[in-house]
Parts: sequence; C-alpha cells; structure tokens
Amino acid sequence: MEQNGAQLDISGYSESVTVLRSLAQWVMLHGKDCGGARFPFSLPHVKLVERCSVALATLSGLVGRGLLNERAAKHAARLRQILQSVAESPEIRREVRELREMEVEFAQLRKVLRLEGTDVHKQEKDKERPDCLEAVSKLKEEVESYCGILCERQKAGAATIAQQYAIDMILAYFDQYRAYLFGHFAVTYDDSGNTVIKLIERSNNIMEWTYRDQKHHIRRRTGTKNLGYAFERLFPAAGMIANLDNPAYQRTVLYGKTRSGLAELFAPLDTAMDYGDTPMCQDDCEEIGGRLPKADRRIVCKPSFSAVVYTIAEEFTNAMLQVEQ
Repeated sequence: MEQNGAQLDISGYSESVTVLRSLAQWVMLHGKDCGGARFPFSLPHVKLVERCSVALATLSGLVGRGLLNERAAKHAARLRQILQSVAESPEIRREVRELREMEVEFAQLRKVLRLEGTDVHKQEKDKERPDCLEAVSKLKEEVESYCGILCERQKAGAATIAQQYAIDMILAYFDQYRAYLFGHFAVTYDDSGNTVIKLIERSNNIMEWTYRDQKHHIRRRTGTKNLGYAFERLFPAAGMIANLDNPAYQRTVLYGKTRSGLAELFAPLDTAMDYGDTPMCQDDCEEIGGRLPKADRRIVCKPSFSAVVYTIAEEFTNAMLQVEQ
C-alpha cells in the first residue's frame, strides 16, 4: 500500500503494534479537531465519536488487506471491540445527532459573545484593541437582543427538541451569569475629584500565570515532573511567595528590597531545610502509562498522519459500499 508515493510496510510484529497504538492515540487526540470551540458546547465528544468511526474503518481496511502481522491479531481485535462499542452504539449515535443540532445554537452563541477570532482571552495590556466602556456596552446590547430572539423562539416552539434544550440552557446561563459578563468597570475618583473609569481584569490569566510560575520553580528545586501530589499537600502560604516579585509588595512590605536581595536571608533556611519532610518530596516520580513516546506522539499529531488514516478509512468504506451494491 502506498500513500503519497511512500510504501507502507507494517508486516512486522513491532510495526503492527506501533500502528495499532498510534491509531488508538490518534483517537484520544480528538480535541485537535475542535479548533478551540469548547465553550459552552462539548464539541470534543462529537469529535471523539467521529474519530472512533474513522479509526474503525481504517483498522478494518488494514485487517481486510492482511497488512498486519498475525501475532498482532489479538491486539487488533481488542482495539476493534473498543472502537465498535462507541462507533456502532445506537444510543451514542442518537446523542451525536442531537448534539449536532445543538451545535448550531451554541455556535451562534459563541459568535455573539465574540469568543472566536478575537483576543478576548488575553489580558487588556496584551490586546490590540483593549476593551472600552463603549465596546462592552455595545456587546451587552447585542447579547440582550440575542436573548430576546431566543425567548421568542422558545415561546413559538418552532425549534426541535434538541434545539429547544440548547435554547433553555443558553437562557439559563445568561440568567445566572449576566451580572458577571459585563459589570467589569469600576468608577473611582482621582486626587482632584475627577471621575476615573477602570476596567477590571475579566480573565483568570494572572492566576494561571502565578500557578504556572509556582510549578516552574518547584520543578527547578526538586526535579519532580508530576506535581499533582505536591500541590495537593503544599502549604497554603506557599502561594504568597509570588508576592516577592510584586513591586508594590516589595515597596510596602520588604522596604524596597527585591527578590534577589532576599537571597542571602533565605539561604540559611534553605540549607537547613530537609525536603524529605515536606509535601514537595515525592517518591513515585516515574510516569507509567500507555501513552506513546514523545517522538511517536509528534508523528501522530501531524496532519499527514490524519490524512493517511482518513484515506484508508475512505477506501474501506467505498469498498464496502460496492459490495453492498
């Protein structure tokens, strides 16, 4: 078998097992097809079912042509059983059809809230066009108009059951979170008594950055890769360490000293500390699992790998249609 002029040789046992593991890993990477459209619609669930169907057709094509090693047959049978439990389930197929109908409503919601094709997720200082009072007010008007249209459709009862469920979910979401969507402007006054309108940060980027910075420093100090254990048992006050980089904290609490200036004070404490008695000590550092090595994972994530999978699946599907005819 050839793909773009390249010969596909998987007759060996190791090669066959690698292909099967890669195919399974490709299914687990279904989130790559979502393009970030995860809120508030669980699009990855639909993509998972789609990839299971494609992988099942691909596997059937490989087995039907006898390309896999005979010793890998039991692994192929097990993978097929897992894929069939998802791709051929009547209940899952029905749910996918309903989710596709709901997707239309949620796609419109994402468009109204400007969640796609914008830098809304960035901090205000990093945006090309920082939010202003006029822009947020206009967005609020558009959202209110959109909610009015949904209410009319809800009363008319013209939507399908799945679409009606999506509309009810969207309206309930706005009823619960409307006060938090647009109330991010605070009115204050300067020393001269002039009114100053300030925009409060609307994302949790600062919190996430602090969390990422903490992980970075703990990894440097302990050499531990998996920090779930450490963060579950970390002292709550450890989060205050991030304040050492805060200019206001340095000026007010540390009397003008920077973090680097405190190194000599912390050094004796650090030397005397036995990290074996702290939550950051973790004995089970080895990661055991069924994931592919990073080098193989890079290959599976490439679009060319998906192209091969889809090509084999399409060839098998067309062959089955010809047999049925």
